[in-house]
Amino acid sequence: MSVRAAKQSMPRNKFTKGEDRKLRECVRKFGTSNWKAVSSLMPGRNMRQCKDRWEKYLSPDVDNSPFTIDDDIKILKYYSIYGGKWKDLSKLMKGRTDTSIKSRYKLLIRHGETIELLENSKPDMIKEKETQEENRNSEMKVSEIVDSSKLFSSIDEVYSDLSFL
Repeated sequence: MSVRAAKQSMPRNKFTKGEDRKLRECVRKFGTSNWKAVSSLMPGRNMRQCKDRWEKYLSPDVDNSPFTIDDDIKILKYYSIYGGKWKDLSKLMKGRTDTSIKSRYKLLIRHGETIELLENSKPDMIKEKETQEENRNSEMKVSEIVDSSKLFSSIDEVYSDLSFL
């Protein structure tokens, strides 16, 4: 059996939440430069799997937040300049991994997104947010409106305190 065939027959299991917790504990204990020690406490996982899981998903340096329209525009622009050099692109987008950028790029292309379409959709979203903000502000509760009679009674109290002058 060839090496390639042997690799293909090995099952690829996703990391479980329990394995992620254990990997975090091991990294706290051994750090990120002793993957042999880390993997020795991770049954069924080798050094490479542990290192990749940490660096691409679990590290606090990884930005796992949803991609924004600005992020999508950057990905498409950077791709037009650098091509599929995902490691280089990840250096330009702090906290984003080469894997996440590549996956996002493929999703954008599959959905037919272009820089122009994204830039044109951006102002609409900003306008929508501004309109929502204006609506929230205009829906002020009656209880929040200053009662003018209380205001005038407060002024009268101030003047009465000044009457000694």
